[in-house]
Amino acid sequence: TTEPLLILTVLSASSPVDLFVLPGQAFDRTGRRLGRGGGYYDTFLMRYQELAKEKGWSQPLLVALSYSVQILEEGIIPVNSTDVPIDALVTSSGIIPISPAASERV
Repeated sequence: TTEPLLILTVLSASSPVDLFVLPGQAFDRTGRRLGRGGGYYDTFLMRYQELAKEKGWSQPLLVALSYSVQILEEGIIPVNSTDVPIDALVTSSGIIPISPAASERV
């Protein structure tokens, strides 16, 4: 198979993953993430979220590390139906919870 070993390992896990730290070039405070345009992380995240749902696991918290200059105003980052939003941003100023899950768990 052409999938990286880490993806195969995570997707065949026997216990849940609690947290994914995601890369990005830019973010906003509604959970939008601008990657490199390949959709690889979004595809992986959708597959893992489906797996977690099938197994009755809690969904992982999706967090991105960001410099303040990477946080843009709402509406600037383009999104489509396959984009998976992040739950929280971690900056040098602190944690910015975005989703209700992040507000409960952070």
